[in-house]
Amino acid sequence: MKVTTNLSRLDIVKFNLNVIPRMKSTYVAGLVFALLTLAFFFWKEGIPCSSSGWAKYLAISLVGGISATLGGSILSLVGIVLTANSKNGILGEHRYELLEQGLLEKTIANESISNWSSILEISEHDQYLLIRISSYLFHVIPKRCFSNIDEYQKFHQQALSYLEKAHSDKNETNA
Repeated sequence: MKVTTNLSRLDIVKFNLNVIPRMKSTYVAGLVFALLTLAFFFWKEGIPCSSSGWAKYLAISLVGGISATLGGSILSLVGIVLTANSKNGILGEHRYELLEQGLLEKTIANESISNWSSILEISEHDQYLLIRISSYLFHVIPKRCFSNIDEYQKFHQQALSYLEKAHSDKNETNA
């Protein structure tokens, strides 16, 4: 099964806005920033002696963690949008083909096969089918690229079937 996509900067923005809030690392970063903010206040002002002082520090730390995470996410998104182009294979035409051994992707910049056993997950998010290659690497396939919903569902089901088979074979080999 094959599909051709044409990713735009808007697709990249929508994808990131959809995925970033769902990633565990977003919350880990927020917690780290909050703890760093709290540590800064301990260093600068000392350890509070009252419950109202603790409440103030914790509230400021929470706001600091959220602000730093949000700011970092925005900077990351801006960086991605500014550096993405068709020459580096992020934007523009992507041709995907489901093969028994893996997902074949062809762009102006590369041609590669991701083996099913190395793919972490396949998921649906709003307008996209996402094939997760690593913690931060996805193949983004807009649903609009299929001529109808049946074509999309067949592609999605076939991909899931290959993925499940590869992972069950891998588990049997490891047993």
